[in-house]
Amino acid sequence: FPGYHAIEDVAADGQVVTVTLSESFGAAADSLFPFVLPGHLLEAQAGQINAALWASPIGCGPYRLERWEDGVRWQLRRADSPARAQASIERLDVVFTDDADAMAIVAKAEVPTLWAYVDGKDAFAVRRDGIGTVVDSPTGRWWGLLFNTSDSPFADPLVRKALIAAYPTDVISASVLTTAATPFTGRIFAASKPPTSPVTADPEVAKAALARAGWRDTNGDGVLDKDGEPLQVVLELTSRDGSDEALKEEIDAVLEAWRRVGVATRYKYNSIRMYGSWLRGGRIATEPFGVVFGAFPGTPDPGWGSVFDASDKPSMARPWGIGVAGGADGAEMTQLHREASTEPDARVRASIGSSIQAQAVEQSLILPERPQVRSTVVNGISGYRPGAYPAGDFWNVAEWSVPE
Repeated sequence: FPGYHAIEDVAADGQVVTVTLSESFGAAADSLFPFVLPGHLLEAQAGQINAALWASPIGCGPYRLERWEDGVRWQLRRADSPARAQASIERLDVVFTDDADAMAIVAKAEVPTLWAYVDGKDAFAVRRDGIGTVVDSPTGRWWGLLFNTSDSPFADPLVRKALIAAYPTDVISASVLTTAATPFTGRIFAASKPPTSPVTADPEVAKAALARAGWRDTNGDGVLDKDGEPLQVVLELTSRDGSDEALKEEIDAVLEAWRRVGVATRYKYNSIRMYGSWLRGGRIATEPFGVVFGAFPGTPDPGWGSVFDASDKPSMARPWGIGVAGGADGAEMTQLHREASTEPDARVRASIGSSIQAQAVEQSLILPERPQVRSTVVNGISGYRPGAYPAGDFWNVAEWSVPE
């Protein structure tokens, strides 16, 4: 976890634990203490591989675990205790299954049902067939493009600006996403912000930017070149989400729009993780790339690191690093990350993160096209309200109710 490299000493005095760091790290309270377990339970069982503690999760929620069928089902029973929130539903069954079986379960269910993490294709089918009510909620991520400024030709901001200007937002909004779960809401970051108007692509602006950057079609083949090298762009996919058909149509629309302004393009799908830490083999953190398309974190907590932080480059000594090769330009971006790294207040760090994103747009490092949403199918359950990440689906489960 970030911050562990700076630990110099750990000391305990009663219930007070003091951690001494070699440098200021504002997110230490969150990063260094993600889990705190009571010592009196650990003392007798810490050395046991299958200690009873691991089968008896600690918590004060409205339900207790009554039965666990590994990889199949959890059976939860209401915990009638004055110390816990009182739920109205007596029993919950949490079933683990694949999407195809889930669709059949929801369609045939004789009891109130909630289907979480529904992909775009299935959410569309549920709406179309009237199987249930689809509730969309923001994930805190956005769909769009991320450029690597260390990769030619994207080191030139004019090339980045040109590809953004040619991006076919109007075509995608009008035709591609009409059957997908994710609505087009314009070029915005956090889904909690008011949507902006969709931006219409302007190929002429794109062509003018490329001309200023020195790209010309010298042999009449329709592809711009410079110093004898053609302008080639490989668009990579970072993650799969929503309808595969909609994604393919969107990618095809993007590649065609770029070809029309003189760019030789092709698409590359990577089966390995794209957005992930160096330790987990994330391609963005470990290998060269040019421009990637997919879902990225929304307003980041730059105190934990940032893809735009030049000092957050991944390495063996810094396995949690997520800084993209090339990083971002300018002293202002560097200063924002420096302030975030020492700020203890998560709300202030989030505000700094918004400023970092604004800088990223201004420098044409990213194109945040639309917010990503997560779909849930809800049948016969009242009171369900998805919570903002990381709260998820069950944060207010005590408020749920079903018909008598």
